[in-house]
Amino acid sequence: MKLWFKSGAPWVWMTAGAVSISLLSVIGLLLLIASRGLSYFWPSDIHQFDMTSATGHKATIIGEIYDREEVPTQRLLESGVTFAKAQGETVERLLVKTGNREFVELDFQWLLGPEITTQSTPSGLAVFERSKHGNFYGFVEAVIKDGQTITSDKEQILEALIERAVDLNEQALDLQNDEIGAINYELERLRLKQRKYELDDELTNERFQELEQRRKALRAEYQTHEKRLFEYRKQAERDAVLVRDMRGETVTLPMNYILDVAFPNDMGFFAKLARYGKQLAKFVMDDPREANTEGGVFPAIFGT
Repeated sequence: MKLWFKSGAPWVWMTAGAVSISLLSVIGLLLLIASRGLSYFWPSDIHQFDMTSATGHKATIIGEIYDREEVPTQRLLESGVTFAKAQGETVERLLVKTGNREFVELDFQWLLGPEITTQSTPSGLAVFERSKHGNFYGFVEAVIKDGQTITSDKEQILEALIERAVDLNEQALDLQNDEIGAINYELERLRLKQRKYELDDELTNERFQELEQRRKALRAEYQTHEKRLFEYRKQAERDAVLVRDMRGETVTLPMNYILDVAFPNDMGFFAKLARYGKQLAKFVMDDPREANTEGGVFPAIFGT
């Protein structure tokens, strides 16, 4: 045993064991994060809840179920919640993402099980992914294409119009970041150059005229690109979609703010699997938006 300890073999095995435990811990942590996080991208069914409160108030809620829990009935009663009939020791409640931020106070709502009269996943319910105001849920009533209202083949036409608007917005963004951004950078460089001449007392009339001539040329080029930018945005704003929301009202959604649309209730397994891969790819490759609450994480991955 003394010779074995002196050989250092126990310490080699101890080190190997510690490394193995560390690797297993890291792998376990990654699996835990993946199991909790990757399920977020699966296209969940959109539910429609018909609600009736204890006071008789009726409402319809549309959204995705994010969580469910059992709450002690006594705690709800003490908080001021009333029920139309006696309940057991616990009451189930659901956390539902309702979206539609322009018309609903909160993105998420807790729904009490006893107040749900009917729950269904009707066909035709759409979820719109938007660049502003988050998701929008509702039934597609019609599509407005170049001023014309279309009610037949709505889904196919809608997807084509969304793709068109997204493409125009991407062209506008590329123009703004590349050509217009380069002009702004060059104008700033000329401003600093002139300031340096002033500090060094070397700003002659010839140099000033040279800088001013260059600025005029850049501004003229800027106006040309600006017209193209406004044209892209105008073209992206051409179309819209009419959607009936959970209030029963028809809302007009401008096409230039819509990034994608899906009908999860009408999808089969393979369609949902394709949608899952698409959503995961967008999360990895897209830029964040809405104050980093939506969109992708590409800048973080690239920067890291």
